[in-house]
Amino acid sequence: MFKTNAQLPLQHTRPTATPLWHKLIAPNDNAVQELLQQYKIPHDLLQHALTPKAMPRLQSEADGLLLICHLPFALSQSPAPQFQCQPVALIVTAQDVILCCAQEHAIFKQFFDVLLHQRFAGVADENTADDLDNHNAKVLNAATTMQAIYDLLRLITAEFTTACQQVNQAIALLEMELKQSTKNQQIFTLIQHGKTLNRVVSALEQNGKVLQQLLQQPWIVQHDTAPDQLLDVILANAQMHAMATTQNSNLCNLMDAYSAMVENNLSLLVQYLSIFVIIGAIPLGIASLYGMNTPLPLQEQPYSLALFAIISIVISSAMIMIFKKRQLI
Repeated sequence: MFKTNAQLPLQHTRPTATPLWHKLIAPNDNAVQELLQQYKIPHDLLQHALTPKAMPRLQSEADGLLLICHLPFALSQSPAPQFQCQPVALIVTAQDVILCCAQEHAIFKQFFDVLLHQRFAGVADENTADDLDNHNAKVLNAATTMQAIYDLLRLITAEFTTACQQVNQAIALLEMELKQSTKNQQIFTLIQHGKTLNRVVSALEQNGKVLQQLLQQPWIVQHDTAPDQLLDVILANAQMHAMATTQNSNLCNLMDAYSAMVENNLSLLVQYLSIFVIIGAIPLGIASLYGMNTPLPLQEQPYSLALFAIISIVISSAMIMIFKKRQLI
């Protein structure tokens, strides 16, 4: 548990067999140096964990284990939700487990709340050290480290499910607009959704490889229930990867189909305008004949204007009937 002293840096005492959990969100240099000195975290593992564009991987060393997975972060919400995948790292040592990320996420609070109040007994204390800036000195007395890691991996996989569902709902709304659209704005929005799904598919594929490597770790195989629990996470990740791949493929087909539909709607609009011009040209042509300075029949009759209007209406109506018979309008 923590021992607080106003004159000394933050210290803790706990059994050596019980790892403590920490959360490190977008730390500054001072927080990183203090973490290295206070908790004896391997410098190489922490450096790799804080790399902004780190790829998912599993790195095992004599004094610790580095597990990096990707997690979707929302860039924008409705009507066009976009997500970007960022690395989330776990540094596992014999004494500490540190969660590192460049940005706060809702599942982190949910995860630590589970550690505090539901899954694990014997929680010593929960503190927030203001002098560590973004270094959250929340320390937890966790009974089962692997079980907690599996819970975090399940939450990460569930976030991918939520992201895909939001994108799928946005695509469904766009389908209704595209049926009557003559513009390309909806197509551009679909392209953005396609980029999001591509990121999700790539992240899930890389996460799956990391989980498969984690399954082969000796400290996983030694526990009877650990492989089964990890296999559940691997299965959920594989199912999510298959669903995201299917949605991405369907979206590609959808963009091709609706691109053709937009072009067809635009062609129909041009066709209707052409028909309107043709029909409207009939009375204009008749009127223009009698606007010339040449003698024409019936020009001296008192009802010639009404007669010409009736003739124009009859001819225009006949043209409309011809276009309808040919299914042009």
